[in-house]
Amino acid sequence: MIRKMGGGALVQVPVTMAEFDSPVGQDIEKALRGAAISGQEKTQLLKVAWDLCGSEFGSRHELYEKNYAGERGALLMGVQREYYRKDDHLGHFNEFLEAL
Repeated sequence: MIRKMGGGALVQVPVTMAEFDSPVGQDIEKALRGAAISGQEKTQLLKVAWDLCGSEFGSRHELYEKNYAGERGALLMGVQREYYRKDDHLGHFNEFLEAL
């Protein structure tokens, strides 16, 4: 549940809190702040969430891959929307195979 709610934000946090004191710190703060939370507070919460649900053994990449293409429900709706064209797609695929 934490991974689903956190989405891509879990992999977009600064590596260390010291980055807020760097030359680009103001930009990081502006990009990460929320309506009622500072960028630093949000980063701290996201780091705690990551500690609860992630690991250094590939979880970060797995989460990236899940969010890269978009939300699962939207992807499934896209597949369903295109299903009626499956015969066209299969026809093109079979033509390709015959051309080999």
